[in-house]
Amino acid sequence: MWSACHSLCCSSEMRSKWAAVLETVHLQREDDVDVFLLQHLLEYLHDRMLTDVMKTDKPPSLSTLKPQTMDKHEEQALRYAVGYAPFKLMKNFKKMEKNESASKCVKVLQQWAEESGYGPKDDVSYTKDWLQSQDRGKLFKVNDSVYHFFRSLEYVTRTVVKVDNVASLRKNNIITLLLTTLKSNTNVIKCWNTIVGDSIDSALSSVLLDETLTCFGKMRCNAFVKAYLDSVSRKAQKGLRKELSQSPQPSK
Repeated sequence: MWSACHSLCCSSEMRSKWAAVLETVHLQREDDVDVFLLQHLLEYLHDRMLTDVMKTDKPPSLSTLKPQTMDKHEEQALRYAVGYAPFKLMKNFKKMEKNESASKCVKVLQQWAEESGYGPKDDVSYTKDWLQSQDRGKLFKVNDSVYHFFRSLEYVTRTVVKVDNVASLRKNNIITLLLTTLKSNTNVIKCWNTIVGDSIDSALSSVLLDETLTCFGKMRCNAFVKAYLDSVSRKAQKGLRKELSQSPQPSK
């Protein structure tokens, strides 16, 4: 939609029609003002159209997400997925063999893994069920404290990266907005301090936090965009099939 809108705004046909409108209302034209007014008007119309579309075409499977709750199946999927972040970060840091700070970060990330299998039963043991069934020995399994940290990220993410915000997100860098929101959340910082502690100094801790949030944020935003586009595409295809089925059939 955004690509099509951009192409339309830049087209010579649009500029010609806009010039005709200005002449109709007898407005004196100046190139800079002309372009500014057109861009402002098109942006306003696009936002209104997008907002109206979201009211009717919002995928129900995404719009029903609650910002501060997850069912056990969602938590199981989250626990399975978040192991990717420390695994990827360790892989990147290990490439910096002669970098002392990178080596320290690797040691911290290694401490995020569960040491002995899946550990004893606890208040979040139910989140490990699906992970256990899928594990073939190569998954990075985070410990409970690290899971609590990533769960706090997910709770905050759901208040930002959601279908209701699609229209407003168009004007923002979604990753930057999400990272800023995550870093300003007190519960996120509290959970982070729990899993890092005094193992590294505050400056390096801040660097590792940025890398961790960026890795999680990109993973989460990519998943959201893919799920949203898939849902909209399926709904559009269903609507097209319904429209075709209702159209008159040619006589034989």
